[in-house]
Amino acid sequence: SKAMSTRMEKDDDLSNHIEANCNRACLFRDTPAENRLLWTSFLDAWYTIPSLWGSLELDQPEQYRKMITRRTNSLAGRGRDIAAVLKQGSPSRHSTSDWQSVKPSGTLFVAGSQDVKYSKIGKTWSDLEDELTYAEIPDAGHGLLVQAPEEVADAIGNFLFEREEKKKIVKATLKDTKKKQG
Repeated sequence: SKAMSTRMEKDDDLSNHIEANCNRACLFRDTPAENRLLWTSFLDAWYTIPSLWGSLELDQPEQYRKMITRRTNSLAGRGRDIAAVLKQGSPSRHSTSDWQSVKPSGTLFVAGSQDVKYSKIGKTWSDLEDELTYAEIPDAGHGLLVQAPEEVADAIGNFLFEREEKKKIVKATLKDTKKKQG
């Protein structure tokens, strides 16, 4: 489809940009400071896309700087690997049937309210599948673990707790049914 083709082109462009930065650092023998500046500039441009990340840089400047520093160091050392994963992991290169084996009853879909794309996917999937659990984290974008780690942990904890409670109810019901039959 046109959308999948466009997605693949965007993923490939981003992957190629990462590879080009790696090549530049090797060919020009950038100093570590120049290499960090190159990656920091790239990451700053990426993480300030409002429809994906919200206002992470403005809302949580300290966490944002820490994230940029960690990811700068990661890209400086593993940029080629990350580019290859991005290129080969692009959803447009995989069958849409990959998702057909996902069991909605065992799925928690978490998205930030400022992540326009994934919050829409989560809401739509939740509307289609009653058994799917959708949790939307307010005032967060795509960087949930940076922006709202406690809220994500709470969403996961609540999901797991509710699953265990449902299992206990099912077990108790089965036990009562066996007693009545036996």
